[in-house]
Amino acid sequence: MQDNLRIGIVCYPTYGGSGVIATELGIALANLGHQVHFISYDKPFRLDLLSAKIFYHEVTIPDYPLFEYTPYELNLTSKLVDVAINEKLDLLKYSKDYYRKRGTGRPTKKDRRDIDDYYESPEQ
Repeated sequence: MQDNLRIGIVCYPTYGGSGVIATELGIALANLGHQVHFISYDKPFRLDLLSAKIFYHEVTIPDYPLFEYTPYELNLTSKLVDVAINEKLDLLKYSKDYYRKRGTGRPTKKDRRDIDDYYESPEQ
């Protein structure tokens, strides 16, 4: 594995909880020399600066009048694939809290990967 990684972090951009922890973790990783890409619908609250090592990728949420709730997961998945390919990510980390806020409390069979571990992209 290379010395400096390209890391993607999916988090909620809110004032407390997992969003703060994920942001602080990302900032610390960037200070160690890793390239960190935050992926969320808004810039994380604690992320007050972007640098040569810290990036923010916005997940757009278009208005779908047909649905009661906007299909965020589809747009998030699309953005994750885009960032993972274009930025050549080595790691992609989800917050476990994402599933709690969705109401399931844990990943479903449809999620197809254990979010307690990280995703390592194949060598390209």
